[in-house]
Amino acid sequence: MRIATLEHCVGPNWKADGWITLGGVSIPMELDITYEGLIRHGSAARFSARANVPLRPFLAGSTGLRNRFLANRHLRIAIEVHAAPLRASIDLQSWIDRGRHTVADAV
Repeated sequence: MRIATLEHCVGPNWKADGWITLGGVSIPMELDITYEGLIRHGSAARFSARANVPLRPFLAGSTGLRNRFLANRHLRIAIEVHAAPLRASIDLQSWIDRGRHTVADAV
């Protein structure tokens, strides 16, 4: 699954456009994303996403009873995402000493 765009709708609701690839076949899809709040005492955010994707493009040919039965069905996708902030630090003097950099390089 690849996300191309992310758009805020209203309140905790977001929408993402992209595509999904199964068995070498890619089709466009749209995800409905909901912000569900902070977890772990505010150190990470939780999101859930849902999408319905038609199965027809992923079925190899239209022969057989099983393929005809599944052709009008949809694949339901549900995802939970936990996003934590990234924290980084640098020992500026060590970085300068190791690579012969200057303070101006860091800015």
